[in-house]
Amino acid sequence: MYTSSNPQGSQERETPSWACLHPISRRSSDTVRVFPQVSYSEGGSLVRIKFPFHGERPEYFGIRGCIHEFSVRSRSRMLDYIASVPKAGLCLPLFITLTYPGQWSPDGRKWKRDLDVFAHRFERKYGKHLIIWKLEPQQRCAPHYHLMVYLEHDIDMLWLSKSWFEVVGSGDLRHLAAGTQVQRAESADGVLGYAAKYLGKVVPAGWDNPGRYWGVLNRKLAPVLMINKLLFYDDAYRIRRALFRRVDQAAKEAARKFRLGLKGGKRRRPVHVGERMAHKGARAYLKSDQASRLIALARDVGPSDVPVPF
Repeated sequence: MYTSSNPQGSQERETPSWACLHPISRRSSDTVRVFPQVSYSEGGSLVRIKFPFHGERPEYFGIRGCIHEFSVRSRSRMLDYIASVPKAGLCLPLFITLTYPGQWSPDGRKWKRDLDVFAHRFERKYGKHLIIWKLEPQQRCAPHYHLMVYLEHDIDMLWLSKSWFEVVGSGDLRHLAAGTQVQRAESADGVLGYAAKYLGKVVPAGWDNPGRYWGVLNRKLAPVLMINKLLFYDDAYRIRRALFRRVDQAAKEAARKFRLGLKGGKRRRPVHVGERMAHKGARAYLKSDQASRLIALARDVGPSDVPVPF
């Protein structure tokens, strides 16, 4: 078993050389893994399993273009990071909403400038804390921010309203009274639920160039440690079935709440067996002790288990 840094924004430690058979492209650094690999966050909730890739991989080159939408992949990366944050030593976060007044600038660079200025004001007032931010459009297409702030004590609402009012240069007294909202997370499990419901909404905005839709401030205050383990195929299939069952349980519970009209309800989208088999990898959000117990049942893979290529 070996470790790597967090899955978003940092480099993971390379797969051991004995676990690779041959290069998959002209770049010798890219290789094919022989065994499936499971990764889980130390102290977090993320469990992810990947199977070896077979076939030709296209080689991607070029410069990243402008961001026009909050894609499904970006949503998955954001939720994976939130689930990977270790819960030990961190308080329940504050959920802060920052909205713009009736008159707002259509320039996405101005929105990011406002967020940066507000973050510096917050740091001078309360010090450095882990902050996860998400940009989202309202129904009137105006931008607003959702922040997850890991702050131990409550925030001064008068200071918050006045600071955001001054940062955006509103001048509208109605915006001063209703431009901000704050609430504390009720439980650790509720943090990911809030993130999936509010931060994770994929809404078409129609903006030209808004820039990034989400990000992390002061990431080093809560380093994420991903633990990787190579598996035999029978163990990998067993863990994948357990992850699928966990996803199905969550979907059934959300569907039950939807039928009863309870908070957190959602229509269930059935997952067919064909879809599962076509997409070999899987991910789920488990409690830390559940992930460690599940992966501890798998056997360790060593250099002597690698087949000799002919």
